[in-house]
Amino acid sequence: MGCAAEKESGTQDRKIEENLKADKQKSGNVVKTLILGTGESGKSTFVKQLRIILDPAYEKGKSGGYSSEERSRYAPVIVQNVYQALANLQDAMDALRIKYERTENSKNIQDYAHQVSSDNLRMSPEDATKIKKIWNDKGIQNAYNKRSEFQLADCCKYFMESLDRIGSHGYTPNNDDIVHCRMKTTGILEYRYNVKGTEFMFIDVGGQRAERRKWIHSFEIVTSVIFLASLSDYDLKLAESKTDENRMRESLKLFEYIANHNAFQSTLIIVFLNKRDLFEEKFSASDFDKHFPEFKEWRKEEGQSKSMESCLQFIEKLYTKKLKNKDNPDQKVIFHKTVATNTSAICDVFNNIKQELIASSLRKAGLL
Repeated sequence: MGCAAEKESGTQDRKIEENLKADKQKSGNVVKTLILGTGESGKSTFVKQLRIILDPAYEKGKSGGYSSEERSRYAPVIVQNVYQALANLQDAMDALRIKYERTENSKNIQDYAHQVSSDNLRMSPEDATKIKKIWNDKGIQNAYNKRSEFQLADCCKYFMESLDRIGSHGYTPNNDDIVHCRMKTTGILEYRYNVKGTEFMFIDVGGQRAERRKWIHSFEIVTSVIFLASLSDYDLKLAESKTDENRMRESLKLFEYIANHNAFQSTLIIVFLNKRDLFEEKFSASDFDKHFPEFKEWRKEEGQSKSMESCLQFIEKLYTKKLKNKDNPDQKVIFHKTVATNTSAICDVFNNIKQELIASSLRKAGLL
């Protein structure tokens, strides 16, 4: 009987081991990625791009991503983005004491700014014509050029240059419109996609300070982290701060917290240094040294001249310096310079990191 009992016990052990292996395999097949970053870093933009590029229709050369009904729901939000930009520009005109080129634009901008909180906004062709005149006002352009001194969404210029479409009858947002559309993320949102047999789960959380206390619940379940940092934030002030705190320095502090957290010591961390296009656009006009004087000292030590490329190299160094255990063999940190609003570029980046995400998931499951 002893031998029979031992045989039965051995069979049960093998079944348990097989079940555990199957559970690990199942867990390893789900690539769980947490998307983090400060507010306005481009997290939600990246999530919207994933929906587009992981739609089978995209591979066939079609737009895909969103249904006609979903696109129509974005239309009033986009109009609200335009009106919010006008409200911000109006406040800036007052604060910076900039005069309008044409007095009629002063009255018209006020009318639209007052509609920001209205529901189900629509823009008529007549509205579009008026707003174009406001946007082209020399005073407004002067304020726009000083946008580092006040809060203004990055999508402002894109939508102002698309007013004819937005104000047309039966306007339906295209993918670029949806990607540029600004909607504040609150809470925790989960997205799942099946890519050639591998299930990807992306978890998007609000980046504002008030939202970050909710992140901790997502830390233990993920196999990788994508951290977005805006390159163009170097001369911007944090919206939630009363002390004019620099946005990039806030991002660096947050990265330090995430990268050195116990939950991520054996986790793949992919850093997207995002908004490279906006960074390049402002680099010659807004002095990086003014906001990061240590850049000058770094150039001297490294024998580097002041250029866009040396500045990008310096910014990456700022983030890597936040890693307290640089020799940790279990934690891998990879950097990519991105433009989250560029669909084809994000598709290329995702294809580059896809195998890294899968490998990280398998390692976490003990299958690699």
